[in-house]
Amino acid sequence: MTSAEVRSVLGEPTDESAGFLGYEFHLHRALTEKEVRRIEVEWPTVRQYPYYDISASVEARFSGGVLKRLDLIRFSTY
Repeated sequence: MTSAEVRSVLGEPTDESAGFLGYEFHLHRALTEKEVRRIEVEWPTVRQYPYYDISASVEARFSGGVLKRLDLIRFSTY
């Protein structure tokens, strides 16, 4: 893929430099009561912060105008 093709799929990057396109995505939502009960077994204080956070990033590296490396990173926290 070229950088233009990556942009057509993912849109405008949040970070860009020569040979690099970076994308950051974040989600923050309240846990459902079912999720709280499941997590509470190992994390008794979950009700003090009953939220689910996801951070994800995509890093595309190019050489000679074509994609050479694609890193996908995802973090989920409660």
